[in-house]
Amino acid sequence: MLYPQRRPRTSIKETKQMGRPLNKKYFGNRNVGSSSTTDNGIGGEGLAGVTVTQAGAYEDSIPSLTAIPAPSLPNGVAATGAVTYSKASLASVMAPGDGYQIGDILTDSNGTTWRVTAMTVETVTKTASGTDYDNDNEIWFDSTIDAHWTSPLKLDVTGNTGGVLDTFTVLESGEWTGPGAAPLSVTCTTANTRGGVDQNATGAAFTLTWGVTAVELVTAAMENDDDGINTGSLATTVSPAGGTGATVKVYYHLDHVTFATAGSGYTGSESITFTTSLLTTATGSLALTADTGAVGSLTNQENAIIAYAWVDGGREVVDIVKQSGSRKYTVKGADGTVYHATLVAAESAADGELDLTAFDADNNEYWVTKLTAHKALLTRKVSGSGLFASGTSVPWTLTGPAAGYVKIANA
Repeated sequence: MLYPQRRPRTSIKETKQMGRPLNKKYFGNRNVGSSSTTDNGIGGEGLAGVTVTQAGAYEDSIPSLTAIPAPSLPNGVAATGAVTYSKASLASVMAPGDGYQIGDILTDSNGTTWRVTAMTVETVTKTASGTDYDNDNEIWFDSTIDAHWTSPLKLDVTGNTGGVLDTFTVLESGEWTGPGAAPLSVTCTTANTRGGVDQNATGAAFTLTWGVTAVELVTAAMENDDDGINTGSLATTVSPAGGTGATVKVYYHLDHVTFATAGSGYTGSESITFTTSLLTTATGSLALTADTGAVGSLTNQENAIIAYAWVDGGREVVDIVKQSGSRKYTVKGADGTVYHATLVAAESAADGELDLTAFDADNNEYWVTKLTAHKALLTRKVSGSGLFASGTSVPWTLTGPAAGYVKIANA
């Protein structure tokens, strides 16, 4: 573990070099905790929600956070009450039903609406028998007849009397894709007659009824994992009235996440995961609350320098209590114990070591080995990589960084 708290011994020489210690705002010491005094005086923020990076696709279910992550900063308080909100994004037709038309609006049992975009023939009824049909003829309605037939309706002539069509069977139901209303009745010409010794048959007529094969999203109802959704193949109603029996399987995507309480001590680097999907699993990153109030109020959380120290045999994020010298700091570990540590140009790996990171305008990284009110003494993390040479003192900020400055890692 680090050296336990004791009276700091800062030499006269170091006091002169350091000047006045850094303002306590840089350590979050002016911040008011979210719930109690236990998280007073730390940096970081609360959780405002989630920035969705991949919305995912969930079959008849809604993605949920697998867990609310703990805050990274010592003494932070975990957020509570996560609720994920999702919207329907696509649907596959499970049962086509009958009596539909292109453009009909289906409403599923969760209130999301879908527009019919493609259909298949469900029933074929002969209304005229025509002439010159042979039992080896087939009757086709395909894209050569109308481009909306994206796959053909095929009828097989199975019986005739003197060329008059008596009986037939449906070989393929075909598909009609909008826009454009599908025909409710069709009449054959010789162009529809295929196969057989000759194709001179004509005049047979049929009425058709249609089932649904594809839909597109019109308006998605918002669903959440607190209330749940109606799952399974969802029954639908149609507007205007007409069709019946179509069902769709609905797939949902993540829209946003809310938290009942925001918590404190979050840096935004905490990882989040969502329940897995057989199609695409949702991903995202935490969105932090914004400062909206005056210093000393609950809604104002000033960013604090992020420091790492060697505590109880491991490197961890620590809370800077105060600066004891330009290289020395009093810090608090996650166990609540206060220690003293000195800046090093490496990851802390032994008792009494502390490390800070800075970034230049090209996002190159540096170790900070000395920090005063206006300058940071830098050591490149990667040799030859950086706008500033090792051993250079550079102006610093918690924002930016602008040209000629480095940004000290903070949250």
